[in-house]
Amino acid sequence: MQLADHFEVLLKNTVNLSLSSLETLDSRVDAIYNTLEADAELGPYVVDKIPQGSWAHETIIKPPGNCVGSGSAGPVCRSCASALDRPREA
Repeated sequence: MQLADHFEVLLKNTVNLSLSSLETLDSRVDAIYNTLEADAELGPYVVDKIPQGSWAHETIIKPPGNCVGSGSAGPVCRSCASALDRPREA
């Protein structure tokens, strides 16, 4: 197997968002956008939604399958651990 093949597997299984995740993201962004746009005070300031970061590139690093961040009771990955250590904003 060439390195390019390994890289394709990495992208498919670890980095790229699945179609269902993209659809979920799109529907949630639309719901937030529509709510803000319909608001009497904020609506006039809502001009557009511009994809940025992971949303624009349709990528995200998925947490390990046994990570607490993925909804199981397994060990906590570094990303979730640092998120859990941060104080919540009021």
